[in-house]
Amino acid sequence: MGNGGVNPSQSLVDAYEMTNGKAIADAASGYNPQAPYTGRDPRLGATILFNGASFKGRPIETFDGGLDGPQKVNGSLTAYYMKKHVDGN
Repeated sequence: MGNGGVNPSQSLVDAYEMTNGKAIADAASGYNPQAPYTGRDPRLGATILFNGASFKGRPIETFDGGLDGPQKVNGSLTAYYMKKHVDGN
């Protein structure tokens, strides 16, 4: 992972709708807080790296103690990294 100087916020992640077009706060959306990235608009995964997302052939670990967690020098303080415009090679 690169530096975490600019990290997406939880509010930005929450703004991505479900694939059915409903906001995650809508009871009819099907949002499951135990699997918060399942069934989300595919633009979320194309724009933001979140815990468990695949990048460069391995899952991202943004939790404390994970390979990409906040303890890493310049690690993300929000548990998210920008993916859009990042060269995956």
